[in-house]
Amino acid sequence: MKKRWGLIEFQSACNKTRDSISQKSFKDLAQNDKKHQILRALNEISNLSNYHIRFFPYDQPKTIKRLRKCIPPRIWEKPLSRIFFFEYWKGLETTSPGSFLKDSMLRYIYGVNECSNDLKSYPLHCSVFNSDLYRIHKLCVGEDPNYMFTDIDKVDDLGNTPLMLAVKLRKHEEALVLVDHGADPKYRKTSDTLSPIELALGMQDRKMLKILITGYLRRVREKWLNHIDEFIEALERMKDFSLTMRWECKSSIIPFVKRFTPSDVYQIYKRGTNVRVDLTLIGWESLKTLRGNISLLFKGHKKKLVIFDHVTGIKRDFDTEPSEAMIENTIEKLLKGKKFSNEIQVNDVNIIPDKNWRGETQTEIINNWKCKKKKLTCSIEIDREKRQVVYDKNIEKFKNFEEYFEYVTNVSSFNERPLPSQTVIEPKMVKHYSKQLNASLWTCEDFPLTLKDFFPLLELLASFSKNAQYLCAFFHQGCLDDDDFPVKALIPVYASVKLLVHLDSVTMIAPDFRYFSFPKNEEKRSEDTTGKLGDWSSEFLYKCEVSYSDDDNLIEAQEIFLSLKSLDATPLLTDTSVEIEDPVEEEMPDISILEYHHKLPPPKVYNRNSLPNTILKRGELFKKVKIYAMNYERISKNDADVVL
Repeated sequence: MKKRWGLIEFQSACNKTRDSISQKSFKDLAQNDKKHQILRALNEISNLSNYHIRFFPYDQPKTIKRLRKCIPPRIWEKPLSRIFFFEYWKGLETTSPGSFLKDSMLRYIYGVNECSNDLKSYPLHCSVFNSDLYRIHKLCVGEDPNYMFTDIDKVDDLGNTPLMLAVKLRKHEEALVLVDHGADPKYRKTSDTLSPIELALGMQDRKMLKILITGYLRRVREKWLNHIDEFIEALERMKDFSLTMRWECKSSIIPFVKRFTPSDVYQIYKRGTNVRVDLTLIGWESLKTLRGNISLLFKGHKKKLVIFDHVTGIKRDFDTEPSEAMIENTIEKLLKGKKFSNEIQVNDVNIIPDKNWRGETQTEIINNWKCKKKKLTCSIEIDREKRQVVYDKNIEKFKNFEEYFEYVTNVSSFNERPLPSQTVIEPKMVKHYSKQLNASLWTCEDFPLTLKDFFPLLELLASFSKNAQYLCAFFHQGCLDDDDFPVKALIPVYASVKLLVHLDSVTMIAPDFRYFSFPKNEEKRSEDTTGKLGDWSSEFLYKCEVSYSDDDNLIEAQEIFLSLKSLDATPLLTDTSVEIEDPVEEEMPDISILEYHHKLPPPKVYNRNSLPNTILKRGELFKKVKIYAMNYERISKNDADVVL
């Protein structure tokens, strides 16, 4: 008789337990991304067939390799699923494997202890030192028979993760494999340590920065894609509406303060699972605001988020890879920018009703809504520091991993805790700012929208606007009741200048469908904008898409473009693409490590004949497009000379 897997036991133990740690972990579900990941993994594992659920006998399987054969590949590929199986596999030695698994997951959520691991050494660190790309790949996907689960961001006694070690040793190919398998480019264990991106920035390593920034942008995009279903569920609970939210500064002493202070206008339209947000403040450059006219359009039935610039006509899908020009521009700004870090702490947030001399709560009618005025008090501390990274090359003196591991062991035995990898951080305090903030807030209890339902939409805005990020951080404090919806806020900035945030107009009627599609007459191009991209493929695809000629060469180029798109060749797609009716895309097979543009494993490990044809076709199509682009530019130049 076989023993049933303890998933139900784990869920019931989490629900029935009365200890404070478990109650805290499952109370505020929306505030911790690890809890979302665990619940999604539990949901997927619970859908396994009875054969896969009942594979555990009374005793442990003899080897992890035998255990691996019982689990479907699509489940095994996810690291969190392997954690579940590994923790329960070890828990079979105890009397209550479900409780053992529950305790391990709670420690994983709060970072109290890392999930237990059978590693007495550091196989990923060793593989990075030995430049063994194939073993790094096998360890990350759980195909190494000796290691079922390996924490890709595990730190050694010197505080180095495998990715940090690759950055310090300037091993770009090893860093690329780690980033592609989910290593966090911005991971830091404490506030005193540096993330891999900061290390590469201090070393002025452009190639490493490109790898890390590309991986970080991919993580941001994947995080958004993982939360799409929850965002759609929140939209389904909300009523249809259209509103205008304004951010502006006002002063009773300084005239024309609106002219030279930052301001922003949000126009939000919601119908069903479709949302459109229009923005006017798109960023900052030095001390000047960058104005624009940008729209964010989310279509729930397609699960697609589109960013559209009405001024230049540039449109980009948020779920596509960023272009080379965008990444190079980001690297250039990081290398040229001043290395300042701002730490903002908001403490002692308190909201109390604002009462008049009679002791009654003050009320005010705002846009036909009866609102209560409240006082908001908090303390804000801002530390502005300049970090100077002085890199010591002692770590490069180790000839192999054995010498490095011996040094790590000796340091650990003598309880010495130097900074990670002999990297010295010299913080220089530039400015410390502390202030007691007294703001005014108007809330409405009868508002048709609730703060709980509106919060996912605000998180979407926070991905693109710092103003919305600050508002999200304030609502995370939990100082407002769920029934109170903020309609207006007046926040003092300087002695006589106040920031006014208010809902200008609210209409609880479903907007017209025309708001959720961009007119074709707005899809224009700016030569200056495309010139800034500096990407030959961007300019080529741009010319192919905006030219509606019957030329055979253009038709051939369009076919190549569609072939590239169907092969998911995202590095060739740029943010200047105009929406074309996509062909029916077939599911692509999983591509192995041979997809990476670096050293390949020996031929004995991988058989080239077994590769998917898509990998070989990409190189051929890329050559065709590049050759045609050169011919197209030469012909266009000759035509221009003839005209002159």
